[in-house]
Amino acid sequence: MRRLTLLYAVCLIAGSALASEIEYRHGYAFLSTPKYPADFEHFDYVNPDAPKGGRMRIPAMGSWDNFNPLSVPGGQMVAGLSVEAPHWNLLHDALVSQAADEPSTIYGRLAEGIAVANDGSWIAFKLRKNARWHDGKPITIDDVYFSYTIFTTVASPTVATPLEPIESFELIGPWEIRFNIRESDRGDPLLPLRIGSKPILAKHYWESRDVTKTTVEPPVGSGPYRIKDFRIGRSIRWERVDNYWGKDLSVMRGRFNFDELKWDYFRDDQVQTEALKGDVIDVHEENLPRLWETAYQFPPSEAGAFRKQWLPVEKPWGLWWPIFWNLDQPRFQDVRVREALWLVSDFPYLNWVNYDFYHTAESFFHGSELASRGLPDERELQY
Repeated sequence: MRRLTLLYAVCLIAGSALASEIEYRHGYAFLSTPKYPADFEHFDYVNPDAPKGGRMRIPAMGSWDNFNPLSVPGGQMVAGLSVEAPHWNLLHDALVSQAADEPSTIYGRLAEGIAVANDGSWIAFKLRKNARWHDGKPITIDDVYFSYTIFTTVASPTVATPLEPIESFELIGPWEIRFNIRESDRGDPLLPLRIGSKPILAKHYWESRDVTKTTVEPPVGSGPYRIKDFRIGRSIRWERVDNYWGKDLSVMRGRFNFDELKWDYFRDDQVQTEALKGDVIDVHEENLPRLWETAYQFPPSEAGAFRKQWLPVEKPWGLWWPIFWNLDQPRFQDVRVREALWLVSDFPYLNWVNYDFYHTAESFFHGSELASRGLPDERELQY
Protein backbone atom coordinates (compact mmCIF):
# COMPACT_ATOMS: atom_id res chain seq x y z
CA MET A 1 0.00 0.00 0.00
CA ARG A 2 2.87 2.40 0.82
CA ARG A 3 4.38 1.69 -2.60
CA LEU A 4 1.08 2.42 -4.38
CA THR A 5 0.60 5.61 -2.38
CA LEU A 6 4.10 6.76 -3.26
CA LEU A 7 3.54 5.96 -6.94
CA TYR A 8 0.26 7.92 -6.98
CA ALA A 9 1.97 10.89 -5.31
CA VAL A 10 4.75 10.83 -7.90
CA CYS A 11 2.16 10.81 -10.73
CA LEU A 12 0.36 13.79 -9.22
CA ILE A 13 3.61 15.71 -8.89
CA ALA A 14 4.55 14.91 -12.50
CA GLY A 15 1.08 15.85 -13.71
CA SER A 16 1.14 19.12 -11.78
CA ALA A 17 4.51 20.01 -13.27
CA LEU A 18 3.16 19.33 -16.76
CA ALA A 19 -0.01 21.33 -16.14
CA SER A 20 1.98 24.35 -14.96
CA GLU A 21 3.59 24.56 -18.41
CA ILE A 22 0.28 24.78 -20.29
CA GLU A 23 -0.97 28.20 -21.39
CA TYR A 24 -4.77 28.14 -21.28
CA ARG A 25 -6.98 30.54 -23.21
CA HIS A 26 -10.65 31.46 -22.87
CA GLY A 27 -11.44 30.41 -26.45
CA TYR A 28 -10.13 28.65 -29.52
CA ALA A 29 -10.54 29.41 -33.24
CA PHE A 30 -8.88 27.75 -36.20
CA LEU A 31 -9.76 30.19 -39.01
CA SER A 32 -8.98 33.43 -37.20
CA THR A 33 -8.66 34.79 -33.69
CA PRO A 34 -11.71 34.62 -31.36
CA LYS A 35 -14.06 37.55 -31.82
CA TYR A 36 -14.75 37.95 -28.10
CA PRO A 37 -12.06 38.88 -25.53
CA ALA A 38 -11.42 36.96 -22.33
CA ASP A 39 -13.59 39.34 -20.28
CA PHE A 40 -16.61 39.47 -22.63
CA GLU A 41 -19.97 39.60 -20.86
CA HIS A 42 -22.27 37.99 -23.41
CA PHE A 43 -22.62 37.10 -27.08
CA ASP A 44 -23.67 40.01 -29.32
CA TYR A 45 -26.70 38.13 -30.63
CA VAL A 46 -28.42 37.73 -27.24
CA ASN A 47 -30.25 40.17 -24.99
CA PRO A 48 -28.56 39.87 -21.58
CA ASP A 49 -31.58 41.49 -19.93
CA ALA A 50 -34.19 39.34 -21.64
CA PRO A 51 -37.14 38.68 -19.31
CA LYS A 52 -37.47 35.21 -17.83
CA GLY A 53 -40.76 33.34 -17.81
CA GLY A 54 -43.43 31.94 -20.08
CA ARG A 55 -43.83 28.65 -21.86
CA MET A 56 -42.95 27.42 -25.33
CA ARG A 57 -44.75 24.41 -26.86
CA ILE A 58 -42.73 22.82 -29.66
CA PRO A 59 -43.56 19.96 -32.06
CA ALA A 60 -41.32 16.95 -32.64
CA MET A 61 -41.55 14.15 -35.17
CA GLY A 62 -41.74 10.45 -34.36
CA SER A 63 -41.53 9.13 -30.82
CA TRP A 64 -39.09 8.60 -27.96
CA ASP A 65 -38.27 6.01 -25.29
CA ASN A 66 -34.90 6.98 -23.82
CA PHE A 67 -33.18 9.44 -21.45
CA ASN A 68 -29.69 7.99 -21.95
CA PRO A 69 -27.76 9.92 -24.63
CA LEU A 70 -25.03 7.25 -24.72
CA SER A 71 -27.02 4.04 -25.14
CA VAL A 72 -26.34 1.72 -28.04
CA PRO A 73 -28.73 1.87 -31.03
CA GLY A 74 -32.23 0.73 -30.23
CA GLY A 75 -33.65 3.67 -28.31
CA GLN A 76 -35.07 6.94 -29.57
CA MET A 77 -33.65 9.95 -27.75
CA VAL A 78 -36.06 12.45 -26.25
CA ALA A 79 -36.05 16.10 -27.35
CA GLY A 80 -33.68 18.19 -25.24
CA LEU A 81 -30.98 15.52 -24.87
CA SER A 82 -29.18 15.82 -28.18
CA VAL A 83 -25.60 14.61 -28.48
CA GLU A 84 -25.06 15.77 -32.07
CA ALA A 85 -26.31 19.32 -31.35
CA PRO A 86 -24.91 20.37 -27.93
CA HIS A 87 -27.01 23.57 -27.84
CA TRP A 88 -30.09 21.30 -27.70
CA ASN A 89 -28.86 19.33 -24.70
CA LEU A 90 -30.78 21.07 -21.94
CA LEU A 91 -29.80 18.67 -19.14
CA HIS A 92 -26.03 18.43 -19.49
CA ASP A 93 -23.25 20.96 -19.71
CA ALA A 94 -20.26 20.44 -22.01
CA LEU A 95 -16.70 21.64 -21.63
CA VAL A 96 -17.18 24.25 -24.38
CA SER A 97 -19.87 26.21 -26.24
CA GLN A 98 -19.71 27.28 -29.88
CA ALA A 99 -20.40 30.88 -30.85
CA ALA A 100 -23.28 31.22 -33.31
CA ASP A 101 -21.82 34.33 -34.96
CA GLU A 102 -18.40 32.83 -35.69
CA PRO A 103 -17.73 29.91 -38.05
CA SER A 104 -14.95 28.25 -36.11
CA THR A 105 -14.77 29.48 -32.51
CA ILE A 106 -15.46 27.78 -29.18
CA TYR A 107 -15.42 29.27 -25.69
CA GLY A 108 -15.21 27.64 -22.28
CA ARG A 109 -18.40 26.55 -20.51
CA LEU A 110 -17.55 23.91 -17.92
CA ALA A 111 -13.95 24.59 -18.87
CA GLU A 112 -12.46 27.92 -17.87
CA GLY A 113 -9.45 27.30 -20.12
CA ILE A 114 -8.68 25.61 -23.45
CA ALA A 115 -5.21 24.76 -24.76
CA VAL A 116 -4.09 23.12 -28.00
CA ALA A 117 -0.52 22.02 -28.72
CA ASN A 118 1.18 23.79 -31.62
CA ASP A 119 1.74 20.46 -33.35
CA GLY A 120 -1.77 19.21 -32.55
CA SER A 121 -0.45 16.36 -30.40
CA TRP A 122 -2.71 17.16 -27.45
CA ILE A 123 -5.73 19.21 -26.35
CA ALA A 124 -6.23 20.21 -22.71
CA PHE A 125 -9.08 21.68 -20.69
CA LYS A 126 -9.11 23.28 -17.25
CA LEU A 127 -12.36 22.86 -15.31
CA ARG A 128 -14.19 25.63 -13.45
CA LYS A 129 -14.32 25.14 -9.70
CA ASN A 130 -17.87 26.45 -9.13
CA ALA A 131 -19.83 24.06 -11.39
CA ARG A 132 -22.58 22.04 -9.67
CA TRP A 133 -24.94 19.18 -10.46
CA HIS A 134 -28.65 19.70 -9.92
CA ASP A 135 -28.43 17.71 -6.67
CA GLY A 136 -25.89 20.20 -5.31
CA LYS A 137 -22.79 18.03 -5.63
CA PRO A 138 -19.74 19.67 -7.28
CA ILE A 139 -18.71 18.75 -10.82
CA THR A 140 -15.16 17.45 -10.59
CA ILE A 141 -12.43 16.42 -12.99
CA ASP A 142 -13.30 12.82 -12.05
CA ASP A 143 -16.72 13.35 -13.69
CA VAL A 144 -14.97 14.49 -16.86
CA TYR A 145 -12.55 11.54 -16.83
CA PHE A 146 -15.41 9.10 -16.17
CA SER A 147 -17.47 10.59 -19.01
CA TYR A 148 -14.75 10.28 -21.63
CA THR A 149 -13.93 6.76 -20.47
CA ILE A 150 -17.55 5.87 -21.22
CA PHE A 151 -17.54 7.82 -24.50
CA THR A 152 -14.48 6.00 -25.86
CA THR A 153 -15.26 2.47 -24.65
CA VAL A 154 -18.96 1.55 -24.48
CA ALA A 155 -20.95 4.50 -25.87
CA SER A 156 -22.94 4.32 -29.10
CA PRO A 157 -21.06 4.89 -32.39
CA THR A 158 -22.74 8.30 -32.67
CA VAL A 159 -20.75 9.40 -29.62
CA ALA A 160 -17.63 7.23 -29.96
CA THR A 161 -16.76 7.65 -33.64
CA PRO A 162 -15.93 11.41 -33.53
CA LEU A 163 -13.58 10.67 -30.62
CA GLU A 164 -11.54 7.97 -32.37
CA PRO A 165 -8.58 10.35 -32.90
CA ILE A 166 -8.01 10.31 -29.11
CA GLU A 167 -5.08 7.98 -28.43
CA SER A 168 -5.28 8.40 -24.66
CA PHE A 169 -6.25 10.93 -22.01
CA GLU A 170 -4.96 11.70 -18.55
CA LEU A 171 -5.49 13.94 -15.55
CA ILE A 172 -2.62 16.40 -15.29
CA GLY A 173 -3.86 18.31 -12.26
CA PRO A 174 -6.76 18.47 -9.79
CA TRP A 175 -8.84 20.43 -12.35
CA GLU A 176 -7.17 19.58 -15.66
CA ILE A 177 -7.39 16.87 -18.31
CA ARG A 178 -5.26 16.34 -21.40
CA PHE A 179 -6.27 14.40 -24.52
CA ASN A 180 -3.39 12.94 -26.53
CA ILE A 181 -4.13 12.76 -30.26
CA ARG A 182 -2.92 9.96 -32.51
CA GLU A 183 -0.35 11.10 -35.04
CA SER A 184 -2.51 10.59 -38.14
CA ASP A 185 -5.17 13.01 -36.83
CA ARG A 186 -2.97 15.77 -35.48
CA GLY A 187 -3.79 19.08 -37.04
CA ASP A 188 -7.51 18.39 -37.45
CA PRO A 189 -8.91 21.85 -36.57
CA LEU A 190 -12.32 20.49 -35.53
CA LEU A 191 -11.03 18.16 -32.81
CA PRO A 192 -11.26 20.70 -29.94
CA LEU A 193 -14.96 21.17 -30.77
CA ARG A 194 -15.66 17.45 -31.24
CA ILE A 195 -14.02 16.57 -27.96
CA GLY A 196 -15.17 19.53 -25.90
CA SER A 197 -18.85 19.52 -26.93
CA LYS A 198 -19.76 16.12 -25.46
CA PRO A 199 -22.20 16.14 -22.48
CA ILE A 200 -20.45 15.59 -19.15
CA LEU A 201 -22.09 12.89 -17.01
CA ALA A 202 -22.48 12.66 -13.23
CA LYS A 203 -20.18 9.85 -12.11
CA HIS A 204 -22.00 9.41 -8.80
CA TYR A 205 -25.23 8.73 -10.70
CA TRP A 206 -24.07 6.66 -13.69
CA GLU A 207 -21.36 4.47 -12.14
CA SER A 208 -24.01 2.21 -10.55
CA ARG A 209 -26.07 1.99 -13.77
CA ASP A 210 -25.59 0.35 -17.16
CA VAL A 211 -24.76 3.22 -19.51
CA THR A 212 -25.27 1.01 -22.58
CA LYS A 213 -28.99 0.53 -21.89
CA THR A 214 -31.95 2.78 -22.54
CA THR A 215 -33.73 4.24 -19.54
CA VAL A 216 -36.81 6.32 -18.76
CA GLU A 217 -35.49 7.35 -15.35
CA PRO A 218 -34.57 11.06 -15.51
CA PRO A 219 -30.81 11.27 -14.85
CA VAL A 220 -28.97 13.85 -12.77
CA GLY A 221 -27.80 16.77 -14.88
CA SER A 222 -26.12 20.15 -14.54
CA GLY A 223 -27.61 22.20 -17.39
CA PRO A 224 -30.10 25.08 -17.55
CA TYR A 225 -33.17 22.79 -17.49
CA ARG A 226 -34.36 19.67 -15.68
CA ILE A 227 -37.13 17.23 -16.60
CA LYS A 228 -40.45 18.20 -15.03
CA ASP A 229 -42.79 15.50 -16.35
CA PHE A 230 -43.28 13.31 -19.41
CA ARG A 231 -45.41 10.76 -21.22
CA ILE A 232 -43.25 8.13 -22.90
CA GLY A 233 -43.42 8.49 -26.66
CA ARG A 234 -45.89 11.38 -26.45
CA SER A 235 -44.44 14.44 -24.75
CA ILE A 236 -41.83 15.85 -22.39
CA ARG A 237 -41.81 19.04 -20.33
CA TRP A 238 -38.61 20.76 -19.17
CA GLU A 239 -38.44 23.40 -16.42
CA ARG A 240 -35.78 26.06 -16.07
CA VAL A 241 -33.39 25.65 -13.14
CA ASP A 242 -33.57 28.92 -11.18
CA ASN A 243 -30.26 28.38 -9.39
CA TYR A 244 -28.42 27.03 -12.43
CA TRP A 245 -24.73 27.37 -11.62
CA GLY A 246 -23.79 28.68 -15.09
CA LYS A 247 -26.49 31.30 -15.65
CA ASP A 248 -24.00 34.17 -15.37
CA LEU A 249 -21.33 32.68 -17.62
CA SER A 250 -20.59 34.86 -20.63
CA VAL A 251 -21.55 31.99 -22.97
CA MET A 252 -24.90 31.47 -21.21
CA ARG A 253 -26.09 34.97 -20.25
CA GLY A 254 -29.25 35.99 -22.10
CA ARG A 255 -30.07 32.44 -23.22
CA PHE A 256 -32.60 29.81 -22.09
CA ASN A 257 -35.20 32.32 -20.94
CA PHE A 258 -38.43 30.30 -21.01
CA ASP A 259 -39.52 28.89 -17.66
CA GLU A 260 -40.94 25.85 -19.42
CA LEU A 261 -40.29 24.06 -22.69
CA LYS A 262 -42.68 21.34 -23.83
CA TRP A 263 -42.31 19.01 -26.82
CA ASP A 264 -45.31 17.14 -28.20
CA TYR A 265 -44.64 14.30 -30.64
CA PHE A 266 -46.43 13.81 -33.96
CA ARG A 267 -46.23 11.15 -36.64
CA ASP A 268 -47.00 13.43 -39.57
CA ASP A 269 -45.85 16.90 -40.58
CA GLN A 270 -49.30 17.97 -41.72
CA VAL A 271 -50.75 16.98 -38.34
CA GLN A 272 -48.29 19.46 -36.82
CA THR A 273 -49.84 22.15 -39.01
CA GLU A 274 -53.29 21.28 -37.67
CA ALA A 275 -51.91 21.22 -34.10
CA LEU A 276 -50.72 24.80 -34.56
CA LYS A 277 -54.14 25.86 -35.81
CA GLY A 278 -55.73 24.05 -32.85
CA ASP A 279 -53.55 25.85 -30.24
CA VAL A 280 -51.72 22.66 -29.21
CA ILE A 281 -48.28 24.01 -30.13
CA ASP A 282 -46.88 27.55 -30.36
CA VAL A 283 -44.52 27.29 -33.32
CA HIS A 284 -44.19 25.19 -36.45
CA GLU A 285 -41.53 25.18 -39.15
CA GLU A 286 -43.32 24.79 -42.48
CA ASN A 287 -41.30 23.24 -45.30
CA LEU A 288 -44.04 22.42 -47.82
CA PRO A 289 -44.80 25.20 -50.33
CA ARG A 290 -48.42 24.17 -50.82
CA LEU A 291 -49.18 24.26 -47.10
CA TRP A 292 -47.30 27.53 -46.63
CA GLU A 293 -49.49 29.19 -49.24
CA THR A 294 -52.85 27.53 -48.52
CA ALA A 295 -53.05 25.96 -45.05
CA TYR A 296 -53.03 29.10 -42.91
CA GLN A 297 -55.98 30.96 -44.37
CA PHE A 298 -58.39 30.58 -41.46
CA PRO A 299 -60.14 33.10 -39.15
CA PRO A 300 -57.67 33.25 -36.20
CA SER A 301 -54.79 33.78 -38.62
CA GLU A 302 -56.63 36.48 -40.53
CA ALA A 303 -57.49 38.14 -37.20
CA GLY A 304 -53.79 38.41 -36.33
CA ALA A 305 -53.61 35.64 -33.73
CA PHE A 306 -50.85 33.95 -35.72
CA ARG A 307 -47.60 35.35 -37.03
CA LYS A 308 -46.49 33.89 -40.36
CA GLN A 309 -42.94 34.86 -41.17
CA TRP A 310 -40.07 33.98 -43.48
CA LEU A 311 -36.91 33.59 -41.40
CA PRO A 312 -33.54 33.90 -43.12
CA VAL A 313 -31.12 31.03 -42.55
CA GLU A 314 -28.32 32.80 -40.69
CA LYS A 315 -25.85 29.94 -40.80
CA PRO A 316 -24.06 27.84 -43.42
CA TRP A 317 -26.61 25.51 -44.96
CA GLY A 318 -24.94 24.09 -48.05
CA LEU A 319 -26.93 21.88 -50.41
CA TRP A 320 -30.23 20.73 -48.89
CA TRP A 321 -31.63 18.82 -51.88
CA PRO A 322 -28.72 18.11 -54.22
CA ILE A 323 -28.63 15.75 -57.20
CA PHE A 324 -25.92 13.12 -56.85
CA TRP A 325 -24.65 11.58 -60.09
CA ASN A 326 -23.57 7.94 -60.04
CA LEU A 327 -20.31 8.36 -61.94
CA ASP A 328 -19.74 4.60 -61.98
CA GLN A 329 -22.35 4.52 -64.75
CA PRO A 330 -20.76 5.33 -68.14
CA ARG A 331 -23.74 7.40 -69.25
CA PHE A 332 -23.06 9.98 -66.53
CA GLN A 333 -19.29 10.15 -66.93
CA ASP A 334 -19.45 12.70 -69.72
CA VAL A 335 -19.83 16.12 -68.12
CA ARG A 336 -21.80 17.31 -71.15
CA VAL A 337 -24.50 14.72 -70.41
CA ARG A 338 -24.79 15.93 -66.83
CA GLU A 339 -24.96 19.54 -67.97
CA ALA A 340 -27.65 18.69 -70.53
CA LEU A 341 -29.81 16.98 -67.91
CA TRP A 342 -29.46 20.00 -65.66
CA LEU A 343 -30.50 22.36 -68.46
CA VAL A 344 -33.53 20.20 -69.24
CA SER A 345 -34.69 20.30 -65.62
CA ASP A 346 -35.93 23.92 -66.02
CA PHE A 347 -35.60 25.05 -62.41
CA PRO A 348 -37.45 28.39 -62.92
CA TYR A 349 -40.59 26.59 -64.10
CA LEU A 350 -40.44 23.97 -61.34
CA ASN A 351 -39.98 26.73 -58.79
CA TRP A 352 -42.93 28.68 -60.22
CA VAL A 353 -45.12 25.58 -59.78
CA ASN A 354 -43.94 25.47 -56.15
CA TYR A 355 -44.88 29.09 -55.36
CA ASP A 356 -41.28 30.34 -55.86
CA PHE A 357 -40.39 28.60 -52.63
CA TYR A 358 -36.85 27.53 -53.50
CA HIS A 359 -33.49 29.00 -54.47
CA THR A 360 -30.44 27.45 -56.06
CA ALA A 361 -27.29 27.04 -53.98
CA GLU A 362 -23.91 27.81 -55.50
CA SER A 363 -21.58 26.15 -53.02
CA PHE A 364 -21.28 23.27 -50.60
CA PHE A 365 -20.82 26.01 -47.98
CA HIS A 366 -23.67 28.27 -49.12
CA GLY A 367 -24.49 30.92 -46.53
CA SER A 368 -20.96 30.88 -45.14
CA GLU A 369 -17.93 33.09 -45.60
CA LEU A 370 -16.28 29.90 -46.87
CA ALA A 371 -18.62 29.69 -49.87
CA SER A 372 -17.11 29.93 -53.35
CA ARG A 373 -17.80 33.10 -55.31
CA GLY A 374 -17.45 33.73 -59.02
CA LEU A 375 -15.31 31.64 -61.34
CA PRO A 376 -12.53 29.44 -59.91
CA ASP A 377 -9.11 31.06 -59.81
CA GLU A 378 -5.85 29.49 -60.96
CA ARG A 379 -5.09 27.81 -57.64
CA GLU A 380 -8.56 26.25 -57.44
CA LEU A 381 -8.20 24.82 -60.95
CA GLN A 382 -5.07 22.95 -59.84
CA TYR A 383 -7.32 20.65 -57.82
